[in-house]
Order: sequence, then structure tokens, then C-alpha cells
Amino acid sequence: MKLKIFTVYHKEYPLPRKNDFHTPIHGGKEINNWILKNIEWDNLWINISRKNPYYCELTVHYYIWKNSLYKKYKYIGFAHYNRRWKINKRLVNNLNLSVDIVVPKKIVISKSYYRSLSIIEHYSLHHNKVDIELVENIINSDYPEYKSFINVLYKKPLFINSMYAWNMFIMKPNLFDEYMTFLFGVLFKLEQKNFSFVKSLYSKYQQRIYWFLGERIFNIWIEKKKKDNFKIINSKVVLLPKNI
Repeated sequence: MKLKIFTVYHKEYPLPRKNDFHTPIHGGKEINNWILKNIEWDNLWINISRKNPYYCELTVHYYIWKNSLYKKYKYIGFAHYNRRWKINKRLVNNLNLSVDIVVPKKIVISKSYYRSLSIIEHYSLHHNKVDIELVENIINSDYPEYKSFINVLYKKPLFINSMYAWNMFIMKPNLFDEYMTFLFGVLFKLEQKNFSFVKSLYSKYQQRIYWFLGERIFNIWIEKKKKDNFKIINSKVVLLPKNI
């Protein structure tokens, strides 16, 4: 098994214990001058590092993808400075058995005694509904193979609804290439439509729109992979304090 996990940093924070799995990398290095020893940068070759305030960790995903830094590994994954995969015997054994995709356990987004909120309703409560509707329009018009899987955004289970979050995953390199092609294809088309509004009218928090929408797009993509019978497992993510 040849696994590589890029752990993304945007500020000073203790590095993961040195091992063959983890490579720490600075997201948004182009607009941030602090330097840590033994950490990679996301702005050396083809990059969107300057867009980090809008894309967050996804600037690192893009950098690894466009510069083909994933191709020599059997599995490629991403973690955050304060959210890290628990690399245990179960996970390693599953990867050795050729699992296709590892996802974090879903997070609960809605609880109700009657009917929970859908993913799109939850998004609309916290962000601008127009943006996720634009994503839906782009997928419907330009990515017809995913059209039927948009319904994952509208499902309203009884009592509890949940979703895959954090833009974290571990997967085979061919699937990573496929997902990045889909993800950035959608997000760059969206950026062309709404970036002037995002930059001038959104708060600093809401400007992270493309990261927030990336989480929802992942749920659409993974729904299709389930239908296509790919081997997908959940694995534990360890949450660390934001400040140490």
C-alpha cells in the first residue's frame, strides 16, 4: 500500500508526527508569509493559491491535481491541520483489500421530531441559496451524467439528516482525477457567474463559498459512485483543538 495524505495548514500549528503517510502543506501560501520548517507550499507551480480566501483547502486539492503530484501513489487523501484521519489497522487493512474510496463519517446537519431539513435547505439557512441553485443549473446543463444524483440535496429523512463534510477523503488516483475534473469544472463555471458579487458583497466568512459548495458537490459525486458499485468505507476523523 502506498498512501499519501496531504494535511493542509493555513496558520502555525503543530505538525503531524513524522511518518510516510502525512505531508503537511501550506494552503494559500501566495498570500501568507509565515514559514514553517518541513512543510510544502501550494504556490510553486500551477496553482490557485491566491484564491484561498474563497476556496480554503481546495487550493491544495487543485495544486496536487494540476501538477500530477498524486499519480505515484496507490491512494491519495486530504486532511486539515485540526482534523486528521486515524490511521489504524482497520483502515490499512481495508486499503490493502483495494477499497476505492474512504470517507469520513457523515455529520448531522438537521434533527427534527417530524421531518429533517434537506442538504439544500440547510445550506440556504446559512448561506446564499442562489449559489447552490446555480451549481444545480450548471450540473444539469453541463454534467448530465450527474443530473439524477442532485436529488441527494433534496432528501428529507425522518428525524435526522446528515452529509459528508470537510472536503476530506482518501481515494485511488484515477478517481481523484475524475472528481477534481468534475469539482473544479463546476466551481470555475460558478465563479465566472458570481465572483464579482462574492468579492464585493459577501462577508469574509461567506466568501468561503466555493469550499462550502465543494462539500455539497462531493455528496453528489459520491452518490454516483455508490450507484456505480465502487467500494466505499467510512473511517474515523480525529478532531483537534483549533488553537494549541
